[in-house]
Amino acid sequence: MDNRLDLKVGYNCNNYCKHCVIGDKRFFIPDRTTRQLKDVLEEEKDNYQEVVFTGGEFTIRKDCFELLSHAASLGYKILIQTNARRFAYSAFCDEFLAAGQGKIMTVTGALLSANSDCHNYLTGADSYRQTVKGLCNLKARGQQVSINTVVTKVNYRTFPDLARFLIRIGVDVYQYAFVHALGSADKNILSILPKKSLVVPFIKMGIDIGRAAGVPVYVEAIPFCLMQGYERNIAENYIPQVKLNDVTNTVADFDYVRKTYEKEKAPSCRKCACFSVCEGPWIQYPRTYGWKEFEPIAPVKAAAKS
Repeated sequence: MDNRLDLKVGYNCNNYCKHCVIGDKRFFIPDRTTRQLKDVLEEEKDNYQEVVFTGGEFTIRKDCFELLSHAASLGYKILIQTNARRFAYSAFCDEFLAAGQGKIMTVTGALLSANSDCHNYLTGADSYRQTVKGLCNLKARGQQVSINTVVTKVNYRTFPDLARFLIRIGVDVYQYAFVHALGSADKNILSILPKKSLVVPFIKMGIDIGRAAGVPVYVEAIPFCLMQGYERNIAENYIPQVKLNDVTNTVADFDYVRKTYEKEKAPSCRKCACFSVCEGPWIQYPRTYGWKEFEPIAPVKAAAKS
């Protein structure tokens, strides 16, 4: 698996998501300049095979084509994290993909529900039609498209319908990422953060629908004890080594930071058969709801010799 540079270009965005971990940073931290971002790409080109352009919203930058072309010329494999709204414009979609010079591996869009009212409420914008059209435009041009759906109190009941919709429009993979209660999500925690035991049945239905259609589905930030029978769908099994190059700081080993400082396990987790592979929930979750939902998985005992 290739090493990955997660490059945050800035915090500006054309959505105002109620679950956004960035929160109000867009209002007082300026975006990075073209030169600053090119310098990072040049400095890291021998260390990382992949770069993820993320934000904020990368596609609303006037220099997004220039940065894409520069990354491609340096030999990076490119991944894009986006709300997909600007891809609703065919000319933009064509120019964006052309700038990537065939190096764009995946465009990961954020669709929160197949229900337009639900999606628009969570994004704080009239974004649903543009997002869906953008995703369809990308697929019509042969681009690999994945979907990241943040799991919130508002949208989890819509997941089976969302799964069927994503399969219908032809996405290549989709993921349910449990909300990380930082930024706006922390500010709106009472209306955004759901109990995991309530959302898991709907996530499993969404996974089952994907399995039946042959579409890979993953779930992030839900511990193994709640996903028994779905262990192969746990995203943490597959997350590559990532360097997070943020606007104001750099985290050389985000994998270590995520496991050590951003997630935690209960003392009782040490008895669990999955202790060594499970990362536990984001730390804000047990501090809100406690640990009662999490039951250690008993180790499988070897069959007695006959």
